Amino acid sequence: MLLPPGPDGPRGRVSESGSEGRENPLESVEPFGQYPATRRGDIARNHAPALPAGRRILQEKPVSSPEKTAKTAKPSQKPSRRPAPAPSLSERAVKTPEPFVRLFSRRVQQEGALDLTQGDYKNADFAPHPEVVRAAQRLTRNTVHSYGPAVGRMDVRGEVAEFFNRDGLLDYPTSPVRFLPDEVLFTPGTRGGLAFVLEVLGADGSGVVVPRPSWEYDWFVERAGKRVVELPTSAPGFLPDPEELERILSRGGVSSVILNNPHNPTGRVYPRELVEELVRVAVRHRVYVLYDSVYQRLDYVGWFVNPAFADPEWRDWVVTLSGLSKMDMFGASTGARACWLVISDQVRSEGVRAREVLANLSAWLVATPSTLAQDWALAALQSPLAAIRRPSPYMRERRDFMVAAADELAPLGVERTDFGGTFYAPLAFPGLVGEPFDRLRNGVHEKAVVEDSVDAFEYLLSGGVGGIPFVAFAGSGAEASRWGTWQRLSYGSKDVKELAVFMDRVRARIAKQGRLGSSAPAPAPATTAEDAVWESVCTVTGYGALDGLDAASFAEARRRFLLSPRHEALRLTGTKHPDSTTHRAEQLARALAAAPGEAPDRARLALKHLEWNPLVAARAEYEETVRDLLGPCSEVLLDFEGRQISPDWLDLPERVVLALMRHGVVPGEHRHLLFRVPNPFIEPDEEKISKILASVARANALFHLACERVGFAPSQNALPELTVPQVNSVSEIGALVKVGTLYLQAVEGLFSGPGERLDAFLCARVGKARRAELVARLSKVRLVPLCENVGALAHLPDLLDAFYAALERGIGVAGLPTPASFRTRFDGSGPIVRLFVAMSDTAEQSGKIATDAAYTLAVSAREEAERRLAERAAAIGEPAPSVTFLIGAGRAGFRGGFDPAHPGVVAQFSRADGVTMQGIRADSPSEAERLAAAFREAVAARRPAPPLPPSDRDALHRLLEAGVKAHTETLLKIAPLVAPFGGLVPQTRVRIRTTGSVNYGRSIPTYPEEWGGGRGLPDNRDLRDAWPEGVTLPRAIVYNLGCTTLGLPAVTSDLSVLDRRAAVLLERHVPGYREIVASELPFFVREAVALVFGKKLAETTARRCLRSSAALWVDARPREELLAPTCLFAMQYLRYVAEDAESWDETKEHESLTTREEELIRETSSVVFAPLCAERPGDRWPLLQSFVDAEDAPRLLLARELTIEEKREFVDLRIEGWLRTLPDALSHDLRREWSRLRELTKDELTLDAIERLVALEKLRGGKGA
Repeated sequence: MLLPPGPDGPRGRVSESGSEGRENPLESVEPFGQYPATRRGDIARNHAPALPAGRRILQEKPVSSPEKTAKTAKPSQKPSRRPAPAPSLSERAVKTPEPFVRLFSRRVQQEGALDLTQGDYKNADFAPHPEVVRAAQRLTRNTVHSYGPAVGRMDVRGEVAEFFNRDGLLDYPTSPVRFLPDEVLFTPGTRGGLAFVLEVLGADGSGVVVPRPSWEYDWFVERAGKRVVELPTSAPGFLPDPEELERILSRGGVSSVILNNPHNPTGRVYPRELVEELVRVAVRHRVYVLYDSVYQRLDYVGWFVNPAFADPEWRDWVVTLSGLSKMDMFGASTGARACWLVISDQVRSEGVRAREVLANLSAWLVATPSTLAQDWALAALQSPLAAIRRPSPYMRERRDFMVAAADELAPLGVERTDFGGTFYAPLAFPGLVGEPFDRLRNGVHEKAVVEDSVDAFEYLLSGGVGGIPFVAFAGSGAEASRWGTWQRLSYGSKDVKELAVFMDRVRARIAKQGRLGSSAPAPAPATTAEDAVWESVCTVTGYGALDGLDAASFAEARRRFLLSPRHEALRLTGTKHPDSTTHRAEQLARALAAAPGEAPDRARLALKHLEWNPLVAARAEYEETVRDLLGPCSEVLLDFEGRQISPDWLDLPERVVLALMRHGVVPGEHRHLLFRVPNPFIEPDEEKISKILASVARANALFHLACERVGFAPSQNALPELTVPQVNSVSEIGALVKVGTLYLQAVEGLFSGPGERLDAFLCARVGKARRAELVARLSKVRLVPLCENVGALAHLPDLLDAFYAALERGIGVAGLPTPASFRTRFDGSGPIVRLFVAMSDTAEQSGKIATDAAYTLAVSAREEAERRLAERAAAIGEPAPSVTFLIGAGRAGFRGGFDPAHPGVVAQFSRADGVTMQGIRADSPSEAERLAAAFREAVAARRPAPPLPPSDRDALHRLLEAGVKAHTETLLKIAPLVAPFGGLVPQTRVRIRTTGSVNYGRSIPTYPEEWGGGRGLPDNRDLRDAWPEGVTLPRAIVYNLGCTTLGLPAVTSDLSVLDRRAAVLLERHVPGYREIVASELPFFVREAVALVFGKKLAETTARRCLRSSAALWVDARPREELLAPTCLFAMQYLRYVAEDAESWDETKEHESLTTREEELIRETSSVVFAPLCAERPGDRWPLLQSFVDAEDAPRLLLARELTIEEKREFVDLRIEGWLRTLPDALSHDLRREWSRLRELTKDELTLDAIERLVALEKLRGGKGA
């Protein structure tokens, strides 16, 4: 360790005895589980009310036994019950507190609230700057990625020193101070540099002054063997007082002062005079200043300075920490971990330089900084962008909005700081102190009162918004009330539209509080069983939804239900994706109703409503689920894939179960519930998935309590199956095992584990003697893979064999699922391996022909799969399972065509054991009843399918491979122009990602090697190389709807392989295919396709449609009434693409010609347009006109190279040339309509396009997506 140098030079080295003898500051802290806990699955440490003075809010995991320690070490296993103790973990490590920001952030995301917790960038707006990307790629190609110096490469440190000196001399032009490359250490983030320098500078046990509130420095200080000395500040200024610092330092024992400027969390930029005075005081007392300036480029007021350049003496006392993380002119770089530490070479002791000690620590802990991070830093600092000393215009726009919005809330008792830096907007809510509100903890409701920042956090969370309460920045030993109700709101991760919604919600929540009281209207009495269950509140004293059940009423309701019980093994499954025309029309109508007709910005208001109101609220889905199960469906899929997680949604499973019991329907007997869970390999938020699974476990537990109340003995759980999406390869089977493991943990966690996770209601209702038996029952849940890959389906026996083998590995290991999970019945009978086949997503990736061929191959391989599974089962003493199929078949042809108008499709799917009914239930309820009856008749009449002849099997495999190849070629052409269509589809316009959930799209098609990828099917590497950069596949709903609405039905993508021989093969094994083509091809509009996708594709597709209709002997003539409206929509869509895509802006000014050319080639997949980059905007109209009629010309509308004015003019020119190719009457009508549409604003154009989209759906017949 090094002491600060004295007035005449460095002091001597002190003993490096370390901190082992010091008292552990965590040992005196009581476990947080002692405080009132939160809703089941939550972490109560986030929001404890009114903590006693001196208590921390942190995650305290008591380690009282080896068993508990083992459980912490391996969450997938139960604690060992053997007498021998399990391996122990370090108690100090286990007691390490969780970072507050991470803790509160996770809570906000899991509640489905609008999240302003993350100190990060919205990557859609802060993509890496192309100039930096190109330079970094060049450097990376020419860098030897071997071990290098522990402090970073010399070329990188030299560039950092140049940047650092140039910046400092702008603040102090006459300063003689310069820093050399040897005085720079490249660090993996400023945290790494902070940890190193705290370890080295100052004696063990010395003090480190930290102005409060502050970022979470405490852990680093204490871990380095130092102690935190607080320098308090006062709200709302939060400026440290030099006189107070003088008093603290006069007492001695302090080695360093941390100054964070611009400041996190207050957003303040310290004035130059204040910074200099604070440093002057520190240097006078021979104390180092650790200058954390990572936000230096996020300075909106121009006050930031680096005091190391203010005085030559200060050079040896100011240690600077900074980096690219918060320099937004380069694009988002927080994940690059490209930072640095600058320390004077004169900081030394007994001839040993501090930087040498730092280098030694780095060699031990880091070995060498990432070469990729160093390449990124070098590329950024060598670019012209490094000279820009202001935030990007995107960030300034956000900051200015938050200032204005906060000031507008001032009359409601909201206070703010003068946040002139960072991307944080701290707000306080002193007017809420003393206000009551309701919150959930451990599964029960309780009353609370706003007293501190944690209460204010929970209060705002109940309004659908969340930031970070200042208790997170108050210091490890502070009480929760220290900083009142202050919250840190991070506006960098949201755009202005999202920030506007956030502030609107804050206003609405405060206004709602003002309306509460004795004058508030009493809630209306429940009128139906569904109302009674939904409005029931679970409290410590009772739960009306459960306690209201009685045996007599249940028996009578069940008697009525059993008059027509439909005893059937097959499943008609109502899926909860609202993908119908009716749903879209209803959502649009609600948005229009929410926007006053006379409002000048009506379009903006309507679009805002579409974006921020869920397609179906939790209550609506609950009511629809019950209605479906009492109607045509025998099963319903409760779908939580990509779902916003909020208390209402988490309560949905139990409310459905208890509502069905009110109707005398026992879930798991004659009606069934299938639950879809997010794939943990795609949505890697384990805590969120655990919370979802805890809601399933709780629903099953409440079901057993309900059955006890009414005297019914169930044969299995109410929710006996969990399906996991995108299980398409052997490696992805691990996602199933992961979900099974997390579910078993969730079951155990209802009654055991940390206090804040226990379900208080169930613990009160289920005695300890009964819990083991109930846990064993709740654990009997089947895992169902959802497959959407033609290769996997074509090799079904191999996929299921690998699935069974993966579960075998859990035998004898506590806490892992095993093949016994296929037996969900409590008597252990009837093992079933169920497979969910997604037709729509499979068809999107591989085409209609390949998908139908794969389905046929899978169903025909059932017997072979059962034989192989029987052999495995016999080897481990399990009964042989049967294999069943659930087919995800929407009404539209692309999605399966499950419609009463398609008897061949009905017969085709009757070979399976269940099929989903989707949009038809909303579009045509009467047809849904007819479809259900037709399917039941087809199943009853079916005969055992003859085995598939080997020759036909081989032919189907070859057809599958040819279909995939043809579809992939089409997909590469149209995907970039179809991708933006999601902004026009109401369900995908809803902003899911803003809440922390995943918006599920299928990035690009994949074909695992084990199923033929790289042989008969495309090679994944070649496909990634060919795929347009930055383009992802939209959801299947969007893809099908977009293609069809633009006149290019999705079933046309692979028609090039449909000859007479293929038609005969499909007619023999896929009887519904001919019906699908006959119903879909009339939607083809050649003229619209030529405008959007190019004349060549339009003519080629037209020829293929004619040949296919002849091969299948169907009439596929286009519907004349679709011609004009489809063409008009295509014109409008081109303009929408131009408005929606990024265009030329200030950042392009800093890009070189080569960078711009490379980017344009990537965006258009063509070198033809590269000459545009040689001209400046406004000077290239002659060149642009020469490209107007090019086949790929619409791809230019996606490019950043063109200005928005150029794009608009380009669209006009292309449309004008295209109109001249049409018949005069049609051209005249379209030109008249276009003259009106082109004058609309962006919002007006978008809203009008959505209205036309829905109108076209209705015109085509409302077949759903």
